[in-house]
Amino acid sequence: MIWIGWILFFMWLSSVLRVVPVIRDRHLERLAGTEEPAEGFPLVSVIIPARDEAADIENCLQSILASDYPQLEIIAVNDRSADTTGAIMDRIAEIDARVRTVHIQTLPDGWLGKNHALQTGADLAQGEYLLFTDGDILFEPDCLKRAVNFMRQSQVDHLALIPGGLEGGALETTFKTFFLFGYLLYIKNLESIADGQYSYFGFGAFNMVSRKAYETIGGHASFKMDVVDDLILGKRFKDTGHRQELLFARKSLSLHWYQGVSACINGLEKNMFASFEYSWVKTGIGLFLFFFFYLLGYVGLFLFPDPASYGLIAGGVLMHGLFAYLGINYGVRWWHHIFVPVVVTLEIYAIIRSCWKAWRQGGVTWRDTFYSLDTLRRERYRTPADQ
Repeated sequence: MIWIGWILFFMWLSSVLRVVPVIRDRHLERLAGTEEPAEGFPLVSVIIPARDEAADIENCLQSILASDYPQLEIIAVNDRSADTTGAIMDRIAEIDARVRTVHIQTLPDGWLGKNHALQTGADLAQGEYLLFTDGDILFEPDCLKRAVNFMRQSQVDHLALIPGGLEGGALETTFKTFFLFGYLLYIKNLESIADGQYSYFGFGAFNMVSRKAYETIGGHASFKMDVVDDLILGKRFKDTGHRQELLFARKSLSLHWYQGVSACINGLEKNMFASFEYSWVKTGIGLFLFFFFYLLGYVGLFLFPDPASYGLIAGGVLMHGLFAYLGINYGVRWWHHIFVPVVVTLEIYAIIRSCWKAWRQGGVTWRDTFYSLDTLRRERYRTPADQ
């Protein structure tokens, strides 16, 4: 147990060394300005697939239209909404010619609804850059200028931005922040394995891609049946050798995410099992690593006396310190780190709940369409090495 404790400590020390520079330095607002390049700004096509988002879609569209970006078109895709989402889109399009609405009435066989809506919007877009975003995102006026400047200066083909808007009650904010915390650790710790083959990313709130690269990977049509479409988009770019970057954009972008811990857990229902590729083996390994990395230290403190607990204590201090540092740099109160063990337990529950519901139902219901597990497993995107 002494060895296990110190192994855990060095794992956390490695994570701190990898993640602190990202939290400190990788912010869109620090890395890219708003100045217009000599050749002018290229056309950007913003593609927004929305289904039953009447509560948020108008604010989202208005925030993009308030952008100071000079070359802009918006493709608003109404994906079979049963509320007034489509009517709101049409009303705004009548006022501002930069908005074009598309109404999808039926879903073709072999497609997930959102993936189909994203591909539909991309097929109509004219921009040199395509931005895939969601209907509950709010943009600051300078966001698009900074994003385009960064992509051009850094010569990346895919830029994902992590938004702000994590505010809420203490437990809710910690839950949302920990989701981001675990995401960063996963990405950075995998960079050193197999030359970063397994380190890829995407963020549904903001995935900006060059049109040329997007067409090269085959667009969303190359992964029609993947629930975690934002991650698989990033995987496609990684697998085809394109350059990617992930940045914080707390001041430029905000997400109107689920309100309340229960709503957050429900919102993750369709995604968690999909993240493990609907594999019970991979889910089991993931749950074990989750427990080992985040909870073993607490268990060890109660079960093992000194000196067996020394490494566990040191690792726990690093974990809480790193989480607090993320909070300080991301507008979250540093003391929220005390809720980490509770939130970790809730995240494990969310994973188990997602798997259990998919198994019990024999599949996943998304946007009012049921997809069987057999179909999702069979049709998911695979690299040549997976096949």
